[in-house]
Amino acid sequence: MAIEVFRQQMGALASVDQLLFKAGPDMFHSAMDSFRNEVRGYIKAHDGGIPTEVTEFTIDLCSYLTRWNLQRPGDPDALTDEALEDEVSRNIELLREA
Repeated sequence: MAIEVFRQQMGALASVDQLLFKAGPDMFHSAMDSFRNEVRGYIKAHDGGIPTEVTEFTIDLCSYLTRWNLQRPGDPDALTDEALEDEVSRNIELLREA
């Protein structure tokens, strides 16, 4: 499935670019919760299975650019390593559910 089709089916929140590079640290946790809820809805509506983009997105959470956006030095809202690792763990759990 192409990422554009995935985004259309999942809604605007599924734009990984928005979540990874434009969502600020202060809203990232709630945006991720919404994203995971949308993915769960997608899984139910499509009798299981999970788009490969969710796996790729989870891997991208560990990238340098993601960390640059969400863990900027001097940003009082910057995520800790533990907070970012928690988001990755929650995505991995979601992948296991599918």
